[in-house]
Parts: sequence; structure tokens; C-alpha cells
Amino acid sequence: MVDPKFSLRSRNKKLWKTVLRFYTEVRNPISHGYQLHDVAAESLQSSFKMFDQIYGWIDSWSDPNRIQRILGSTTFHALK
Repeated sequence: MVDPKFSLRSRNKKLWKTVLRFYTEVRNPISHGYQLHDVAAESLQSSFKMFDQIYGWIDSWSDPNRIQRILGSTTFHALK
């Protein structure tokens, strides 16, 4: 169970509104058969910025270096 106080809506209201708008205006129309026309690379920059912020929020859940420490302290053994 995820603690509700860590939800994007609670932690970053501005980013939550951006994600909600993205899903409403971009993702959902594409998923439901609509198409985007005349899309320029510059217009996609804000979407990539939004994804970067989302991953930053995900990284805030725990120490982002945790996986590197785990990988550095273990030895890889192939499963048979």
C-alpha cells in the first residue's frame, strides 16, 4: 500500500495539474484513435520536461543511489 501523502497530487500540485492535462489533452486522444498533426520537435520539449519531473518525484520516494549501492555490494550469479 502506498501512503497517500506521497501521491503526486499531494507532493507537487503544479506537476499533478500538468500530468492531468497531458493525459486529458494528449495521451487520451491518441489512445482513443485521434491523431496529432504537424507536431514540431519544439512542441514536445514540455512533455519531456514533464516526464523528467515525474521521474524526479519518483526518485524522491527513496535514496536514488540505493540501487547502485545494492549492485555494488552483490555478486551477479546467472540463474540455472
